[in-house]
Amino acid sequence: MKKLRIIILILVSFALQRANAQTANIVGDASNLGGDCYQITPNQQYQTGAVWYTEQLDLTRYFSLEVEMNLGTTDGEGADGCLLGMQAEGIDALGINGQFLGFGGISPSFGLEFDTFNNDSFDFNGDIATDHLAMLQNGDTNHNTSNNIAGPVAIFPGGANAENGQSISLRLVWNPVIQEVSAYMDCNLRLSANIDLVNDVFLGETEVYWGFTGATGFYDNEHSVCLIEVSYLNPLETEIICEGEEIQLEINSLTAENIEWSPSTNITDVNSATPMVNPSVTTEYIVEYDKCGEQFSDTILVEVISLNIDEVDDIGICPGEEAEFTAVYNPLYDIEWSNGVSDTNSSFYSEIGNHWVEVTDGVCAKRVVFSLLENNIPDINMPAIAEYCEFDSVLIVPQAINSILFFPAGVESSSFYLSEEGVYEVIAQDSFTGCVNSEEITIIESPNPIINLENQYDICSYETLGISLNDSYSVNWSNGDFTNSTEYSIGGIHDVTAELNGCESSFEFELFINVLPVSNLPGDYTFCEDSTLTLVSSNSNYNIIWHNGLIADEFTFTEPGEFPIEIEDAFTGCTSAGIVVLAKILNPLLELADVYYLCEGEEIEIQPFFENAESLYWSSGIEAETQLFSEPTAFEVTVFNECKTENLTSEVEGIICDCISYIPLAFTPDNDGMNEVFKPILTCDPLEYSMAIFNRWGEQVFFTTDPDMAWIGNDQRGSYHVPAGIYSYKLVYKSDQLNGVKVGIRNGMVSIIR
Repeated sequence: MKKLRIIILILVSFALQRANAQTANIVGDASNLGGDCYQITPNQQYQTGAVWYTEQLDLTRYFSLEVEMNLGTTDGEGADGCLLGMQAEGIDALGINGQFLGFGGISPSFGLEFDTFNNDSFDFNGDIATDHLAMLQNGDTNHNTSNNIAGPVAIFPGGANAENGQSISLRLVWNPVIQEVSAYMDCNLRLSANIDLVNDVFLGETEVYWGFTGATGFYDNEHSVCLIEVSYLNPLETEIICEGEEIQLEINSLTAENIEWSPSTNITDVNSATPMVNPSVTTEYIVEYDKCGEQFSDTILVEVISLNIDEVDDIGICPGEEAEFTAVYNPLYDIEWSNGVSDTNSSFYSEIGNHWVEVTDGVCAKRVVFSLLENNIPDINMPAIAEYCEFDSVLIVPQAINSILFFPAGVESSSFYLSEEGVYEVIAQDSFTGCVNSEEITIIESPNPIINLENQYDICSYETLGISLNDSYSVNWSNGDFTNSTEYSIGGIHDVTAELNGCESSFEFELFINVLPVSNLPGDYTFCEDSTLTLVSSNSNYNIIWHNGLIADEFTFTEPGEFPIEIEDAFTGCTSAGIVVLAKILNPLLELADVYYLCEGEEIEIQPFFENAESLYWSSGIEAETQLFSEPTAFEVTVFNECKTENLTSEVEGIICDCISYIPLAFTPDNDGMNEVFKPILTCDPLEYSMAIFNRWGEQVFFTTDPDMAWIGNDQRGSYHVPAGIYSYKLVYKSDQLNGVKVGIRNGMVSIIR
C-alpha cells in the first residue's frame, strides 16, 4: 500500500502518452498474424522464434507494456513457453530453444518468462510444477542462479492451467523513480522486483530493444502474442490558445477507465479520453481516471489570451457616398482594416456590406466586424416596359413609399399618360434620408393583331376547315374555341377575335359546304366468258380514277372481281368512293363419249358430264341428267345458258358381252375401304388384254395389260393421284368364244369421286 501511494503521488503531474506505432522485426520461426498479433512458435518440435520492435524503450521514463498472450492448448506435454524481454543486442537477436524459451544466451537482457513445462525433475533448474512466471536477466532461465530476479510463481493464483487456448492479459510496468518493475495478470499484481535496470542489468544503457521470444523442444505448443498498448508518462505543459479557439485534451491510454474531467463547462464530453475544450478565460482542467486498479489524477492549464478593442458602430450612406469608421483599442497592438489600411485608428469605406478591423499582439488576434449600410433609397415600382395600342395611350402610375415623384425632368407628378414611343425617366426622392433613385420606362406602340384569313372558304362535306392565327395571340372563335388553331365543318358565316398585349382585332368569314359527286358507275355487273365489259361515266364534269390509277371516262374489264373507283368533281375537287363488282358467266361445258357399248339383252344408263348450265336436254325431248338405253341407237344432248349453247352426239352400239360382264361407272379412292378401285369384271381369261385411261383432254394417265390390275386413280406419268372428274377408258381384249376368237373393244366413261 505504501508503494501504491508513492506511485499516485508521482503521477499527479504527469500524463500517459501512448506509443502504439510499433514496427516489428520477425526472427526465426515466428510469423505475423496481422493486427499487431504474432505467432512466436508453431505447434511443432524444436521451434525458436522472436519478435523485436524497432522503437526502443526509454528506461529513464515510466512506461507500461500491455499485451495479450496465448500459450497453446496442450497441457502436460505442452512446452516450453513464451517470454516478454528487453535486450541490447538488436532486432535480430535469437536465443536457444527448449527450456531457454528462445531467450537463452542473449545478454545483457531482462525477461519476464511464462514457462509451461517443469524441467526441474531432470535439469534441477528450479522450475515449479505449475505453469509459472519469473523475472530473469542475461538470458539465464535457471531459477537457481543469481540471474533469477524474482519468482517463479504460478501464472494464475491456485496454479490453474495456462495452456487453455485462452488469451492471458499481461501488463508490465517500469517505474524508474523507485526502480521497480511489476507484472500484472488481468490487473492483478503477480510479481514485482526492485532493480536498477539501467546500471545493474544493461550496464548504463538507457534505451533497449524489446519484444517476445518463445521456443519448443521435444514437447511443443503454439505460442502467440498481441500488442495492446505501449504508454509513457510525460510532464504536463501549459497550453496557450487565443480567445475563441478550441483545443483537444488527451489521456494517452487505451485502457483508462472511469474518466471524468472538471470543470464541466466549455468541454465536449467530461467522460472522454480526448475531449475538446474552448474556455473563454484561462482555465485549469483536472482529469481523474482508473487504470488496472491504479488511480490517476492529471492537471492541465489552458491559458486564454484576450485582446481589447471596442465595437465599431454601423453607418448608413446613400449610394455613391463613403463613411469613416473609427476603432478604439490598446495603442500597443498592431491594427489592420479589411480594405488593406493599417497603422491608423480610422478608415474610409464606400462598399456596402460587412467589413472588419483586426488588432494583434503578435500571438493572438481579435477581429471586430462592422457594416456599411445603404440608407433607404426609394424603391420605384413600375414596369420597365409599357405598351399602348395604335391610336391609344397608356397610363403610368409609379409607386415609391415615403417618396416624392418627379416626371419628366423635374416636374412633380404621381401619374402620367404617354402616347408616343420612347424612353422616359422617373425620379423619386426619399422623404426621410433625401436619397434619390431613378428608373427608366420604355414606351412601345403595340400593333393590333393581324388576322390573315380569307373571306370565303369551300370544303367538301367530309372535310373540316382547319384555320389558325399567330401563336402569340389570344383567340376567341365563334365556335367557342379559344385555341390558336381550330376547325369548322358547318357552313355559314363565322367570326374570330384576336388579342395581343391588350390590343384586339376582329374578322368575319363565310364557309360553303360542297356536295359529293354521285356517279352511275358503282354497282354489280355480269359479262360472258368470251366477252368484255365497258363501263362509261354519264357525267362529263367528273374525273373517274379507276382501280389501276387510270383517269378516264370509261374502262373495259376482262376479269371478274371487286374494283374500287374514285369519283372527283372537276369543279369542287370533292371526291366519293365506289365499288364496281364484276361476275363472269362461264360458257356451258359438256362431255360425252363418242360410243357407248350395250351388251345384248341388257340396258345402259348414260350420264353426260356438264357444268355452268342448269339442265341437260336429250334429242328425245327429255330434260334429265341421265337416260336409259336398251337397244342400239344414235342420240344428241344439249346444254345452254344465257351466253352459249353446247351440243354433242353419240351412239349406243350393241355388242356381244361374253367376257366382260361389268364395268363400274364410278369409284371413290378415299381410303374408306369401299369402292376404292376401277376394274372391269371378267368372266373369262382373255388371250390378250389392255386397259387405257384418258383424261378430258385425251391424255393417257393409266395403261395396263394385266387383267388383274385395277386403276386406283393414279397418274402413271407423274406418280400422283388425278383430281375428281370424268375419265374415258378403252378396253381391248381377245377371248376364245364358241364361234372362234373374239376381238372386243370397249370405250366408256368412269367418274372419280373424292
